[in-house]
Amino acid sequence: TKRAGMDNIQFLELNPMSRDLRDYTNSGSPLIEPFDLIFIFDVVHDAADPLGFLKTVKTGIKEDGVILCMDIQCFEDPHQNPPLFYALSMMYCMSSSIGEGGCGLGTCGLTQNVMEKLCKEAGYSSVKKVEANTAPNALYEVRP
Repeated sequence: TKRAGMDNIQFLELNPMSRDLRDYTNSGSPLIEPFDLIFIFDVVHDAADPLGFLKTVKTGIKEDGVILCMDIQCFEDPHQNPPLFYALSMMYCMSSSIGEGGCGLGTCGLTQNVMEKLCKEAGYSSVKKVEANTAPNALYEVRP
């Protein structure tokens, strides 16, 4: 990004043990300012602790910031979900979460209702599903 003249973009490797997104080294104090925009791609349904994950992300966003979260689009009615999603879930998504002692949402566990509930419990003010051509994913606009 620096070679392209974009000096206002940062890529950080975060410490997964930190509960404050701005404290990416887990030093105990924030090292960077909150972000205007955070992208989350295909993570929430895999997380061992999706609520804890969303709470941690909230620590890193400005009060007027936006989080764009793209995750698997699944439906409340299990028959509407492609059978392949269940196979992928069993082989990776659920097992990686459960293997870390997590809840095991898996590929078909993060429905729109579940996403809205998790975000509300994490303290976000709004969650809106954005109409976009992102199949097989859903795109959510989340605000602190």
